[in-house]
Amino acid sequence: MDPNDAPESAPENDDPSSLIDGVAKLPSGSFDVPLPPRAFREAVFARTARVVRARSRGRWLPFAAALLLAYAAGLLTMPLVKVETTETPSPVLVEPRPGEAASTALSVASTVDPAEILHSVSTAPVADRIRLLKQAGDAYLLAQGDLDGALHCYRQLLELAPRDVKTKPRSDDTWLLAALKQGQSTPGMR
Repeated sequence: MDPNDAPESAPENDDPSSLIDGVAKLPSGSFDVPLPPRAFREAVFARTARVVRARSRGRWLPFAAALLLAYAAGLLTMPLVKVETTETPSPVLVEPRPGEAASTALSVASTVDPAEILHSVSTAPVADRIRLLKQAGDAYLLAQGDLDGALHCYRQLLELAPRDVKTKPRSDDTWLLAALKQGQSTPGMR
């Protein structure tokens, strides 16, 4: 054979319809892919499902482990953190001064209902109203922790009180009454 000799080629047919002509003669279903047996399909599905589930677990498991480790680390470090707490001193009862009421503000606050004191304010003489309003305000503030009730009593007290009582804080005043008196004495704070 001579390398220069070209092999004989099939006659060229430029008409593509000649290729399709043979397809029309094929029976229906010739291009359908036959299904593998049912047992084989179930085995492939089971194996594939295991792989997909394992990959899914492989994605969220590290995150869950990190979250669990962070939580455990927080629990383990809690005893190491020292929280400084300040103990509030217990209230000290002060002996009443001569000429004052027989009970201190704290003892009145813990034993008397402020609503009863307020009820007696309306019938009391003007001189006693100031004392009763202070007792009611102290009872609201110290025994019940009711700031609104204490403010109501203290404001009435400051309206009825003479000027020297309004502006001069006393040692037996609560912090709220002392702040209100300071506000009365400061110009522009009314």
